[in-house]
Amino acid sequence: MNLAATYYDSEQDTDYGVDYGNDLSVLLVKGTIPSLRAIDGANIENQPYNTKSSVNLNYNDSDFLGSNLSLTGYYRDEKARFYPSGKLFNKQAQEVWVNNGLTDETTLGKLLAASAVVTQSEADIEVMGLRAAMQTETDVMGKNTLFSYGADFEREESEQTYYGQDLTTFLASNGLTSTSNGLSYNGGPKTTIDKWGAFVNADVDMTDKWHTSAGVRYQNIKSDTDRFVPIYEQLLADYFATNGISDIADAYGIDYEAGAVEAGSSKHDKVLFNLGTSYQLTDDDQVFANFSQGFTTADVQRALRDVRAGFVVNSDNIQPISINNYELGWTGTRGDTSAKVSGFYNDSDKTVRFTNDYTVEVVDTDERIYGAEASLTHDLNKDWQVGGSVAYTRGQYKKKTATGWSWMQYA
Repeated sequence: MNLAATYYDSEQDTDYGVDYGNDLSVLLVKGTIPSLRAIDGANIENQPYNTKSSVNLNYNDSDFLGSNLSLTGYYRDEKARFYPSGKLFNKQAQEVWVNNGLTDETTLGKLLAASAVVTQSEADIEVMGLRAAMQTETDVMGKNTLFSYGADFEREESEQTYYGQDLTTFLASNGLTSTSNGLSYNGGPKTTIDKWGAFVNADVDMTDKWHTSAGVRYQNIKSDTDRFVPIYEQLLADYFATNGISDIADAYGIDYEAGAVEAGSSKHDKVLFNLGTSYQLTDDDQVFANFSQGFTTADVQRALRDVRAGFVVNSDNIQPISINNYELGWTGTRGDTSAKVSGFYNDSDKTVRFTNDYTVEVVDTDERIYGAEASLTHDLNKDWQVGGSVAYTRGQYKKKTATGWSWMQYA
């Protein structure tokens, strides 16, 4: 039995901030392209940080009923505070005002020009899990075979909070100074995700040079979300209540009350397969090929953060993502030098898209990511080794309104 515990603490103390352009043009003027440069002179009241703590307990019995038994339990807690950022919510504000009869363009323009908010988010994630696995060596039709089988369970709980920043100070400093205004908002629902699965895998020595493996896994994913008020609903309610527009509200009969998204759940499952093989060409060269399937959901808490009031959380609206992974490669050694070259291709039935207004969408369209990677290492002596690696990756997705593939953009 062994026990391992880790603690990681990363804190930022920076004097550099975001370049929002002259007079916050990146934030306030539609179509302005950000420079992506860091600007000296930032003054952040609450600096970003990231902490992680984990505990891992493992028990192993090499002779349990003639097999090898492995039990693993783990716990992980992550907390993070991110850099403050400014956003506009004029699209949501405009819909509320127009739907209630405000059509005067001059008045509407003044309201929308002022509908900006600055927030700083903090995230808290807890993960705990248990895995039990058995390995049994046996002979199948004269072939040396290793069976691996078992089950696992994992629970993840996450929540995110936005802390309001003083807008006047932010505007006066062109986005470089950020101080708390004492307000806070939920950044999406508190979410609990349970994953459990069972698997069996067989590794077979077909010959002294040819090795194969194949397996099957059942995966179940269930998510539960608490009732929450979407962030733009919270911001609009505060904005309309505190910006001296009661006369306009009375004139147009607007009595704005933030809407909510009720608690909900989703559940998905799937049977997954994997297959692999390798062949020893020479004593120093081996080729291999692998296929495996994956099954997951997008970050549920993040994806729901920007939905509108009245959104229904269920299995139809929280869609899973199925992934196929392919790999083909070669490994070899020449004296004290080792090398590996491989190519990969992954395809999935959905793509996660980050929009220009920072929302996240799970789009029901095909996605593919492919590339190659190579690594080289050399043993200088028994204590020292040098090496390096290089990789090339491209991604594409299909647009619903166009034919063929479109390139994915990487930051």
